[in-house]
Amino acid sequence: MKLAYACPYYGNTPPLHGDSVRANIINAQEAGHTWIDDYSVSGTQHRNACEAIAFKAAHDPRIDAVFWTEHDVVLPPDAVVRLCESLEAMPEADTVTGIAFRRSEPYNPMVAKLDRSLTPEAYEKLKESPEYNVRRAATLMSYEEMREKVLMSIHVLDSSAPPFEVDTASMCCALFRKSVFEKVWEIPDLFAVDPMGFFSIDNAFFLRLKDKGLRLFCDPRVLCGHLGDPEMIDARKWMENVGRQIDKFDLRKQLEMRKGGNTDRIYGELTRLANKCGTDKGTLDHRPDSGWQGWVHNYCDFYETMLDPLRLSARRVLEIGVWHGASLQMWAEYFPNAEVYGIDVDLSQVRKDLGARIHVIEGNVMDRGLDIGAHGPFDLIVDDGSHVMEEQQTALARLFPSVRPGGWYILEDLHTSFLALANEAGGPFGLDDDASNATIKVVEDLAHGRPIQSRYMSAEEVAYLEQNVAWARVYGKRSITSMLQKRG
Repeated sequence: MKLAYACPYYGNTPPLHGDSVRANIINAQEAGHTWIDDYSVSGTQHRNACEAIAFKAAHDPRIDAVFWTEHDVVLPPDAVVRLCESLEAMPEADTVTGIAFRRSEPYNPMVAKLDRSLTPEAYEKLKESPEYNVRRAATLMSYEEMREKVLMSIHVLDSSAPPFEVDTASMCCALFRKSVFEKVWEIPDLFAVDPMGFFSIDNAFFLRLKDKGLRLFCDPRVLCGHLGDPEMIDARKWMENVGRQIDKFDLRKQLEMRKGGNTDRIYGELTRLANKCGTDKGTLDHRPDSGWQGWVHNYCDFYETMLDPLRLSARRVLEIGVWHGASLQMWAEYFPNAEVYGIDVDLSQVRKDLGARIHVIEGNVMDRGLDIGAHGPFDLIVDDGSHVMEEQQTALARLFPSVRPGGWYILEDLHTSFLALANEAGGPFGLDDDASNATIKVVEDLAHGRPIQSRYMSAEEVAYLEQNVAWARVYGKRSITSMLQKRG
């Protein structure tokens, strides 16, 4: 593909992202693409710079596409290569964009769709909104305009998913076919600010393209950060913020529950299924004879925040620890298109009517002769097994390679990392007296990008985890779980 580079260095703003741009230029050349020209403009207003770039692109017969970025965006080194792959694979796409994250909370991805779900009743309520901009929009725009033009931000992403169509995005990382500018460069006020002030310049621009019938796709593999003050906001920072939002939501929900009483509890779909199927991952207490009465885990709200984008696309799920099979039934109902596998050393308690998509395997994850990965790759692996330090860490090392790119690994009940009993050497969970072998420490080190240490893993297994865990988070107060995502 023959490419032009474009960046509107508006005003006197210097370029801030040189290294990431140079990496993309080199990698695109090595992938067989050719850089024809640099259309970047500096020393003028943003609108003037953008109009000059559009004019050059529309009238340059040498190029196939224009890669457009901004002066303060930090790009992954393969951004251009991946966008070229997507544009070449989708003749229906006029533009393919990556995802940039906002500098400030909620750090959400700057991609959006039009909100066509708005009802007349909801529109009337918008006129009474406590937010001034919402009231103003509802007052100035008719219901039809509001329904077709108000944007709905995309908050949940599966970074390993194929490109999907959106209505607007940021112009921080976008690849345009030359034909886009041939069709639109003469539109008056193409890069003007939205006169009513509802949309950013980028949103207004893409909505004008949409009015011309041009289609925009988002490639969620391409995640970009803004270089801000004092730090760059990237995918990890956004996910950390998601975790904080989960904590705030969980605390707010608990306060509301205390006010309203138990009968007013409202849960997400995964928690509902957990309670329906009888697994302890939801809000059910343990049996009095279990030794765990009072440990209400309430993990599923956290899980659902991350797993919802995979609900229909997931094809294989594995859980370590089966018992009666309640969790397997929960996963099978939550992921309607997935085959669900469970492994346990003792299958004598398993229900016989689990369903056609549920498969149980008798065995121990410590047995190297048992090739569990042959049933993968898995979209999700859940370790709810023995909770012994050695077995948790061994299973993580051996099975994480069987997680598909972008998939998840859940390591449950990490509170066992604190529960050594003095009357039994190492306690029931094999914890050292100084807790130096605690599994929770391994996960926290992965979460913070620190080198991990585990005497149960080989050097190669440690290196694989450090290189392939994209994000990890420990969640909970008394009952503690964790989620680790594999790089896409």
